Amino acid sequence: MNDHQRLAIHAAAQIRQSMTMMHGGRPSLGLPETAWSECIRLVRQIDKAVRRGWHLAARRLRGELAYAIATCRRHLEQVAWELEGDEGHQRLPTQRELFQELIVLEDEFDEVRLDRKGTLSVVTGPVVLDGVDLGRFEIALDVDWDPRRTWGSYEVIALDPNPAASSPNTTHPHVQGNQLCEGDGRSAIRRAMREGRLLDFFVLVRQILQTYNAGGAYVSLERWNGAECRDCGELVGEDDRDYCEPCEADICTSCSSACARCGRTCCSECIETCSGCE
Repeated sequence: MNDHQRLAIHAAAQIRQSMTMMHGGRPSLGLPETAWSECIRLVRQIDKAVRRGWHLAARRLRGELAYAIATCRRHLEQVAWELEGDEGHQRLPTQRELFQELIVLEDEFDEVRLDRKGTLSVVTGPVVLDGVDLGRFEIALDVDWDPRRTWGSYEVIALDPNPAASSPNTTHPHVQGNQLCEGDGRSAIRRAMREGRLLDFFVLVRQILQTYNAGGAYVSLERWNGAECRDCGELVGEDDRDYCEPCEADICTSCSSACARCGRTCCSECIETCSGCE
């Protein structure tokens, strides 16, 4: 018996026990009140920033709002999943079936591990979408039972992070804050998780990571490597980007100005007090 088989035996027993406890004692349902309050707070801050002409701040706050809304949506989807799981009797996989699922994981993924915290994880190969190298990802599934939370939550963690220039929390067009936007794959992923089809679960998540849907992206690949203009907050590529010499900030060509006295390129703030002319 090799190390992976020993791991699989231990993991299968733990997962089977957790699933049994999950079906016998579901955690109480709770709505995402904290996440919703954060959405309301951010909307107010955005309105304030827009009224005062703080365009860059407003842009950044919109990014935070998108993440807060996504968090709220995930919580609501989790509650819906809990309610769906209450409908009818569901057969639980046996420990042997779970063991077999874990054995074939090693054939599909180069790295499979179960840590002491009850997290079963696999590592994908490098993900490259439209020429953008996003690196490898760890798909970490929580298989331990805790009555305070929902069984089967998972994270998608960038191991070689190449985040979007405008959003450090966005490590993939469909991953923000280590949370995957499952899109149309949500039902299949949840069903695989509920039925203990571990291989299907990890493969489905990997497939989403290897797919790009521009309409559902947190940040489009076309804007992945751009830089924010200090003045207007717009994201600009290399061809449309300029450089403020006094403060070394990135600015777009539309916002850049040349000092009338020394000719240096400046942003709107530095053009008023050009250090090269003092």
